[in-house]
Amino acid sequence: MDEKQLKFNQRNKKRLLGEVASYIDRYPSETDPFQVLKFLQEELNLFGRDSKTGHITCSAWVLNYGRTHAVLVYHRHLNRWIQPGGHVEPVETPRQGALREAVEESGISALRLLDQRIFHISIMNFPEGKDGPSHFHFDLRYLIQAPKGAVLSAPQEVGGAKWVPLNRLEAYSEEETILMMAEKTANWLLENQEAGRRQL
Repeated sequence: MDEKQLKFNQRNKKRLLGEVASYIDRYPSETDPFQVLKFLQEELNLFGRDSKTGHITCSAWVLNYGRTHAVLVYHRHLNRWIQPGGHVEPVETPRQGALREAVEESGISALRLLDQRIFHISIMNFPEGKDGPSHFHFDLRYLIQAPKGAVLSAPQEVGGAKWVPLNRLEAYSEEETILMMAEKTANWLLENQEAGRRQL
């Protein structure tokens, strides 16, 4: 880890600790966030792929303009449908990385972050492959919306991309975290509709 990355990690570590702690306050029954908090407290090489413990990664939960569908992409190495996401690039925040990955893997530009807060946290034991031995991905996920009329155009390295109705996600994925994000989406939409009414 070079000096520039070290200084960047030091500046952002406190902010990420606060964001994960805030997430835990909202979802105290989830276990993964506590492990991510511990990782952030103990490590400084937060995003490096050379970390033996694992590293922070980023994902995007991309909704269509009508907020009825989400983007799933086919991950060739994992052989399953998951949300867009990947590694955080040098001197990039997880939030910035999630937006970048969403654009790259969906082919949709002009994506909009719906909430500055972390939308979901999940830990995955990533299998051995081109990135080395098996290791943990401490994944921070963000809620994003596509513009009206957005058309998916997945790049060649992605095995495909689909708009999947939120009420049919279980037909494409048995991942608990995917189904949890669908439930959180419904709750988020309800909360924000109510907030909109209060402002009228």
